[in-house]
Amino acid sequence: MKFEHVVHHSGRNAPPLGAAVWSLMTGFLTGDGTRRFAWHTTHVGPHIIVRGQAVVRTSAGECVLGVGDMFCLMPGTQVEYAEVPDAPWQYYWLHLVGTGALDWALACGFDPRRPWLRPSDPAAALACFRRVHGMLAEPRTLRPHRIVAELHALADACSGGNRDAVDTGDKGQDLIARAETVVESLLHTGLNVVELAAALAVDRSTLFLAFRKRLGTTPTEYIQAARIRRAQELLRESDRRLTAVARMCGFASEKYFLHCFRQRTGQTPTRWRREPDPA
Repeated sequence: MKFEHVVHHSGRNAPPLGAAVWSLMTGFLTGDGTRRFAWHTTHVGPHIIVRGQAVVRTSAGECVLGVGDMFCLMPGTQVEYAEVPDAPWQYYWLHLVGTGALDWALACGFDPRRPWLRPSDPAAALACFRRVHGMLAEPRTLRPHRIVAELHALADACSGGNRDAVDTGDKGQDLIARAETVVESLLHTGLNVVELAAALAVDRSTLFLAFRKRLGTTPTEYIQAARIRRAQELLRESDRRLTAVARMCGFASEKYFLHCFRQRTGQTPTRWRREPDPA
C-alpha cells in the first residue's frame, strides 16, 4: 500500500461549554510496511487498527495488535509503535484535550503502563472514530456537542474491553467481531465476501459457517445490511446527493443503491430521508 495520512483539525482548542474532553484533531493513516513512531506526549491519543497489524511497546512490555484492537498515547508514558512489514496497517487516531481527557482514557480501560485493549464492541468503536473523522472534515458545519457525544459512545464501546486478548498477538480473537470491524472499515470500497475472507485470513466456508452459527445470516446479507445502515446514517445526518451516498456505502451504482434500499426498507432513500427521525 502507498503511504497516506489524512488529517482534519477541529478549529477549536478546548471542549464546548459543559464538556471536559474534546478532539482537537483526527487522522486516518495508511502505512507502507515501514512506518514506526515514538511518542512521549502530554495529550491523550486513542488509535484503532482497521487493517494490518501494529507492534506497540512501553517500558512494561509489548503486544501485537490486529484489526479492531486499540492503543492509546497517554501523558507521561513513552509509547513506541510500528507496523508489521508483511501486514501494513491502516488506523484512525484522535488527539484529545481537556481537563477530562485522561479520565476519559481511564474510563475506556486503558492502563498507562500497558495502554492497549480490545474494545468490548470493536465495530461500534470503529464507527465512532469514523464519524468523528467525518465530522471534523467539515468544520463549517461542525456541531461540537455531537463530537463529545461520539467520544462518550466510544468510551462505552471500549468499557469492559479485554487487554489480555491482544497481548503477544493472540490468534484466538473472535472471528465475527473481527469481521464486523473489517466490514465497518471497508464498506466504502465495495467489499465482497471473497475480500472479507482474505482480510481475515480464513476460507469462505469457515466464514459462512461462523456467520450462520453466530448471527443466523450469511456474510453477503450482513454486508448488504451494513451498507443500508450506513446509507441511513448518511441520509439522516447530511444533505449529500444520492450518488455520493451510494459511493460512500460501496454500491456499484446509484441505480443499484436505490433498488437495494427500497428492497430492505420499503421506501426510496429520498422518502426515508424526509420521514421524522424515530429517535
